Amino acid sequence: CFTLDRFPTGFRVWFARVGEALVPVGYSAWHPIDAATWRRFETHDPPWRDRALVSLTRAHEGDYLYLFNYSVLAAWRQGTWIDRGVWALLRGLAEDVARVSPRGMVAITVSDDGSRVARRFGLERRGEITVGESREEIWMTP
Repeated sequence: CFTLDRFPTGFRVWFARVGEALVPVGYSAWHPIDAATWRRFETHDPPWRDRALVSLTRAHEGDYLYLFNYSVLAAWRQGTWIDRGVWALLRGLAEDVARVSPRGMVAITVSDDGSRVARRFGLERRGEITVGESREEIWMTP
């Protein structure tokens, strides 16, 4: 909620039509980060202990971006129609970030699916962090 409140422009909720109803099935999100946060990702100094980042409140051409989320609920991932929905979500996210012409992008992934998507966005694996019991990966543009 904190990030959504600071930078609502970067959030999209994705819906599927089920009969007459629209049901939320996922969301995509990104937000701008400052150069100091970017450098911290590059240098790992100080090391990351969680993925809580403070977003900037405005995006400008050339800003650094944090790909905050790109996911669809697991129950909706089966079947070909949701495959099209996932691709629509990723296309929408790519279009959103392309409008800013970012200087660089970073993501922290928590799953193999997330890592595959980060790779599709041109990010490279740069390291790991441990959050609680979870090992997560840091991905950045070259």
